[in-house]
Amino acid sequence: MLVLGYSGENGFMKKRSSIKDIARDCELSVMTVSRALRNAYGIHPKTRERILESAKRLEYIPNRLATNLVLRKTDTVGIVVPDIARSFFPALFRGLEMVLNERGYHLFLCCSYDQVVKEQEQVMALLERRVDGIILAPASISQSKGTIDCILSQGCPVVLVDRLVPGVQADTVTATDFEGAYEMVTHLIKQKYQNIVHVAGSQDIWTASERLRGYTEAMRAAKREIHPEHIVQTGFTFEDGENAAKMLLARKKMPDAIFCVNDPVAIGVYKTLRDNGIVIPDQVALTGFSAIAEGELLEVPLTTVRQDAQALGTEAANLLLARLNGLKTEMPVAKQVPTELVLRASTRNNK
Repeated sequence: MLVLGYSGENGFMKKRSSIKDIARDCELSVMTVSRALRNAYGIHPKTRERILESAKRLEYIPNRLATNLVLRKTDTVGIVVPDIARSFFPALFRGLEMVLNERGYHLFLCCSYDQVVKEQEQVMALLERRVDGIILAPASISQSKGTIDCILSQGCPVVLVDRLVPGVQADTVTATDFEGAYEMVTHLIKQKYQNIVHVAGSQDIWTASERLRGYTEAMRAAKREIHPEHIVQTGFTFEDGENAAKMLLARKKMPDAIFCVNDPVAIGVYKTLRDNGIVIPDQVALTGFSAIAEGELLEVPLTTVRQDAQALGTEAANLLLARLNGLKTEMPVAKQVPTELVLRASTRNNK
């Protein structure tokens, strides 16, 4: 049998250093050393630095399994998003990963594909793995409540990110979707567009519901009438945008402005309109929501609402960390990341 290990000068295996050795070396308590090595809150930076230097000098290697068994933690966090292939969610995940990795957590990334059953399966798998917390972008306003209640009933902290489910007692981090949509439609109205159509996403998704509400309230505030033909129901993908554009092209009269639920849908609309000889923005103004990179690279760059996906991820990760470190509040914490209007060439008279 070949045994690989580090030998001391006398040829025998060198004894592994322990937390007790570091505590003795630094003349600190074992608890203080343990908290510093776990990067926990409440340790003075200079004390932490001294402990880390001692650990390095003593060649300390943490026994993660033993520590986690004692602390009943796994140093893992579960992330459930609709689809990591969508341009928005990789940026959100980047924000989560940067914060949580820095604090020593490993991530399990799961996709629900906006299917409630899939979401339930992914959450159950994460709970079975005893993750320390879950960050979830819910698949459904009407059906995800049971999944979230299940997480909470297991004593597992959860933060809802990007999307809400009304009536659940969970922490949330969202963008100002309503305000962003309201501002965009108000801008189009001020630019004298008369027939403004909203290409809307599924109303069972919080973000789409809020953006439709923003569109509706902006139109009403300007005393504009809203007819059924002003709202085209679709999904969230490039292909959904193509299909929505074909529906609009089949009408006797095209709108003079289109506000899309997100940028991928807007890009799908853009391609189909251009393929059919429609000049943007001379014949139709086109706008989106989320400000993904692809929108700026179009031949006619897309006017949109900037939604900082990475900031959403960062805020959600910090909120979950606060819960994992003992934050207690009477009510769930609700944070919002502001949106910003980005005016480009797909709308005219951007004053």
